[in-house]
Amino acid sequence: MTFAPLSDLPLGRAHCAICVRVVRLWDYCGNKEDMAPLHVDMVLVDDKGNRIYCEIPGSEAEKFKALITEGHVYVLKKFIVTGCKPAYKPFPGNQMIRFTAWTTVEEYNDTSIKFPKYVYDLINFEDFPSRVGQVDCFVDAIGTIVGVSEIVSVHLPSSNNSTAKRVISLKDIRNNRINLVLWGSRASDFDAETVHCIGQESPVVAIFVGMLVKSYKGENTLSGGTACKWYINEEIPEIEAYFDRLNGYRPVSSNSGLLRNRRALKKELCLNFET
Repeated sequence: MTFAPLSDLPLGRAHCAICVRVVRLWDYCGNKEDMAPLHVDMVLVDDKGNRIYCEIPGSEAEKFKALITEGHVYVLKKFIVTGCKPAYKPFPGNQMIRFTAWTTVEEYNDTSIKFPKYVYDLINFEDFPSRVGQVDCFVDAIGTIVGVSEIVSVHLPSSNNSTAKRVISLKDIRNNRINLVLWGSRASDFDAETVHCIGQESPVVAIFVGMLVKSYKGENTLSGGTACKWYINEEIPEIEAYFDRLNGYRPVSSNSGLLRNRRALKKELCLNFET
């Protein structure tokens, strides 16, 4: 079967097949995570590294979520290519894919073809002020985790229910600092205990994607909802390069496969700073 590159897709109903890895998948439920998703969002990448944002309408979410697993590779047919929505995009782009009730999804198991595992556009901490209040695209960044708060329950003006909140303190290679607030399920999904334990003996370097930059009481803050993902001490070129700049220490793989232990460079990781 011949697959069309994502970069060559024309607008309109697709009359071709694409083969892509689902590198990110998340529900968008508005301000209420306990509701059915209004739509399901994905970041797709082909074997050439071309990427595209994809949206599954809420009416089809249950059917397609049963067929799709984040990280797996699929052949997609009978979808629609449209102009990209103006806000909350994972990265800049002019086009997006929309599923329909007739879209077909088939898992692709040919391991001879290699697909990228990650998609991100890292920005420097110095660029955060220019992104305050901007919602056209999410932001992605890399830094050392230097603080993790406990989860607290807060009430937001936009919701009648309480929501979970956790604060992650990040520092870049130039010692600039910023707090990332994780909300709802993302706050509880963050493995603070493991990060804290590793951080007692070595640096914990992470790439966070899918964030917004906000300002609260004159202080810039990163905000992570359901679109926010993280890659912690992974064997990713940017993380490897970051460790090289931390006095050249190299990673040592652990058995977990998720978190790689890092040798030397004793660093403090405080678990109880004020939220």
